[in-house]
Amino acid sequence: MAVAATVGLTTLVTAPAAHAGAYGCTRDGVAANLVYTKTIPTISGGTGGELRTYWDGYANCSVFVKSAYAGTKTYTILYITDYNYDGGGSNNGGMFASYAGPVWVHAVNECIREHIYMEDPNGNPVVDYTTGWHSCG
Repeated sequence: MAVAATVGLTTLVTAPAAHAGAYGCTRDGVAANLVYTKTIPTISGGTGGELRTYWDGYANCSVFVKSAYAGTKTYTILYITDYNYDGGGSNNGGMFASYAGPVWVHAVNECIREHIYMEDPNGNPVVDYTTGWHSCG
């Protein structure tokens, strides 16, 4: 929901928060709940983007929202897996301008983790990061 406030003669408007449906993290028309966010660093120590993980009671869904080279199509891949590697992990890779994903894994009572790899417009690695195990439960 967008919020607007008037301060003196200045109007401040905040954009609506991105939700699971905006990234395809819905199943049977029901959006999953955001359960985990992590700022993903670049190889050089900057910020590559944000990982967002959602849970719908059955499966986890993750997206990687780019901040480095946002708006420019660069090769990016996001991979998700569960702790026992039995939940049907998935990946989504290609030339993306804003985000990679959604990727899904069935992980009831298990932890999950993601791997994110992204290149710059010249094909040089910018992000190569694996999260720790998280969202256990």
